[in-house]
Amino acid sequence: MLESYEQHHVADVLCLELFTMNPDDEHFDAKVTMLIENVTHHVQEEEDEWLPTVREGADDTH
Repeated sequence: MLESYEQHHVADVLCLELFTMNPDDEHFDAKVTMLIENVTHHVQEEEDEWLPTVREGADDTH
C-alpha cells in the first residue's frame, strides 16, 4: 500500500513540475517519459494485483 501511495506522490510531483515548465525545457521530455512510465507501471500493478483481489472479495459477498 505504501508503494502505491508513493507512486501517486511521484506522479503528482511530476505533474506539478510539468505544469510550471516550458515544453522547450531540456528536462521536459524526460519528465513526461518518467510520468508515462510511472503511471503505466502503477496501472499494470493495479490490474494484475489489486483488482483481482477486489473481485475475489466481491464474489465472496454474493
